[in-house]
Amino acid sequence: MSLTIKRLPESILFIILLIGSLVPLWLHPYYLTGDGPCHVYNAKIVFDLWLDHDYDFYNPYFYLHRILLPNWFSHFWLGLLLQFFSPALAEKILLSAYVILLPISVRYAIKQVNPQSQYLALLSFPFIYNRVFQMGFYNFSFGVVFCFLIIGYWLRWRKEMTNWRLAVWALLWLLGYFSHPVGLTYALGGLGLFIIVEGLITRAANRQTWREALTHIFDQLIKMGLACLPVLMLFANFFYYRYVPSSPSNDSFDQLQREFFELSAMMSVTHQERPWATSIAIFIGLILIYVVVARIRERRWSLFDGLFLAFALTLLAYFKSPGTLAGAGILSVRLQFFPYLMILLWLAIPTVKNYFRYAVMAYAVLVSFVLIGLRLPAYQRQADAIEEILSAAPYIEDHKTVLPLSYSFNGLTPAGEQVTDAIWLFIHVFDYLGAQKTLVIFPNYETSTWNFPLLYRWQTEGFTQIGNTEREPPIASFLDYPRRTGGKVDYVLTWCIDQVQKDSLPEVKSVRDQLQQGYELVFISKNSLVKLYKRQPGK
Repeated sequence: MSLTIKRLPESILFIILLIGSLVPLWLHPYYLTGDGPCHVYNAKIVFDLWLDHDYDFYNPYFYLHRILLPNWFSHFWLGLLLQFFSPALAEKILLSAYVILLPISVRYAIKQVNPQSQYLALLSFPFIYNRVFQMGFYNFSFGVVFCFLIIGYWLRWRKEMTNWRLAVWALLWLLGYFSHPVGLTYALGGLGLFIIVEGLITRAANRQTWREALTHIFDQLIKMGLACLPVLMLFANFFYYRYVPSSPSNDSFDQLQREFFELSAMMSVTHQERPWATSIAIFIGLILIYVVVARIRERRWSLFDGLFLAFALTLLAYFKSPGTLAGAGILSVRLQFFPYLMILLWLAIPTVKNYFRYAVMAYAVLVSFVLIGLRLPAYQRQADAIEEILSAAPYIEDHKTVLPLSYSFNGLTPAGEQVTDAIWLFIHVFDYLGAQKTLVIFPNYETSTWNFPLLYRWQTEGFTQIGNTEREPPIASFLDYPRRTGGKVDYVLTWCIDQVQKDSLPEVKSVRDQLQQGYELVFISKNSLVKLYKRQPGK
């Protein structure tokens, strides 16, 4: 009872932070991330093709990937939710699941190490709205969740692993695979190291023979191998069909080191977050020093010390990661915050004084709400921008093709200020138009990567046949697209083309000339940031 009372403040704060962390998602009609609109849009198309809805319309442009590859998780759940809810609501429900499950998964894993250290899970809250999540990497974000659930489940049941529990664990591995390979790889490598270290420490503590120790280690590794065997087979199949040579990273060690200690991956929408992000790195570093000193004074090993090697694995992966792997890029940003979360498991081993626990809880609450507060103005600006972009929807006919051209990836307000100064959010936001109606939106970056469930047909593929529109200013050759491909570009939507004043550039002049020759202006948004052009008959 006394232990429960001691943990009561932590439990109350955990619930408060959980509710507070949901506020950014539900404050406005849409929560904008970089790739999020594209995920919602493609999930709609995947289910439309599955259910034979508008198949003839989509078929000239898309087809389904037949390989059971990672990145299915968000598309499946978004597509399922879209059968019952609006695009905005479906996305919010999925993202709410992530916001809730990330701290819960970390707390669950910590609890298996030391129930009295669950207060450390409060430090996971500032990591929820990290840069990777804000970029719209939903599958990667859920991969982090399943990594900690997989580890926590093993720590909980490793000594009582029945066949039923092994089956549940295997399901977690599968969900991790269909989310993202990184979290799964960390769980696999971290648990492998933990099992070996635990076996060696048990041998020393119980004076076992090497034969007994190795038998125990082998038995545990066999159980893990059985649980993740389907995943290993899926991995082998994926890399067989999707082998892409990795490319070296352009980041120097000094740059990686500086960004790691600054925790730049925590800066999601505004540079005002930078000092607070760095403070998180410093604070966790101070906890690490405190625990190291405490463990040295204890002068004994813990069965959970193998978790330090799991942390070391994530740290090594960050500093040694290539630039791209299996077609996926931006790896250093993806991997940067993982070590900070993983070290929390090892930091949970000792039981600390009350004053230390309360200091950690107070800091976690402070930094979590400060970061939310700093981001709120940007969220409001995003909401206003999305409203203006979607105001063009009534003027776009159903079963048409749309080419959006963004001239400000950071977004602009009517006053000319940037919507966000730390991230590009206005590249795929226009895909929300396609999630509301039956449209083909050009281009579709996911369908060009072979890492997602939906693929473009190369004959009409946007990047190949129209140009690189994911640059500033975009390159687009769309007037002669029908003649070259047999497809069509019914509408062209421009975002901030008049506000950026780049008419002297050949890319901008080319777009204006094509619009003048073959399109008519049919809509201007209230602040003139959005202009919609419709192809003239016979052009």
